[in-house]
Amino acid sequence: MSESLSSRFEGPKIYESMADLSDLVQYNGQKSIGVSSKTKNLGILEDLKNVKELYFSGDLDVDVANAISSLKNLKVLRVSSARRVAGVLSSKSVETLLFRDCSGLVNFSCIGELQKLRGLGITACKQLSSLSGGCQLKKLEELEIAGRPTSIGTLDSLDAISGFSGLKRLSLASRVKDKSLHPIASLKNLTYLWLPNLFQHKEYCYVLEKCKKLAGIELHNGSFSLSEGFVELDD
Repeated sequence: MSESLSSRFEGPKIYESMADLSDLVQYNGQKSIGVSSKTKNLGILEDLKNVKELYFSGDLDVDVANAISSLKNLKVLRVSSARRVAGVLSSKSVETLLFRDCSGLVNFSCIGELQKLRGLGITACKQLSSLSGGCQLKKLEELEIAGRPTSIGTLDSLDAISGFSGLKRLSLASRVKDKSLHPIASLKNLTYLWLPNLFQHKEYCYVLEKCKKLAGIELHNGSFSLSEGFVELDD
């Protein structure tokens, strides 16, 4: 199995103690930097033309989202500790987006314009209750929602996931109120699926019958396949 998205959330130091981002302009050649909501003059981020990875900590308001979106060559964005998410990221270059400990993230409306996004990782975002708002994420290939049951939100349903038609890998640790997996069955390119074992076996069968590239389903306590059914994980 390839490296999980959540394991990639290591980034550069966050410059919380810096009074002014202009101090960083002298490092315009850097490809990876970290800033926080305490850093002033985030609007000049666009002057750092070589930045490809950004680690941001703090609330994702409109001004912050606009500043981040101004980075023309940004490929990887990590956002942590956002208690408020009000801005919309509209970057035309971001391919990997990772959220961690962002209680302000409730749906995907803030990222729906990231048309080149291929990997989306969400860890310990306890208020996430909907996957709606991401209808423009046509190139999304990997989606991972990770964390302990007490640290991640409960989704109302999986209906919106059917819009991610290019999805190849899906890891979903969230509990779901609507126990139907039929939306996942519409993902014809799916090659890997991880779920908590909280659904009826007939739902697993339906997904495997429809997703021809999927050999089996990994579960938190075992695995499920059409040939063997449920196989419990050895202690």
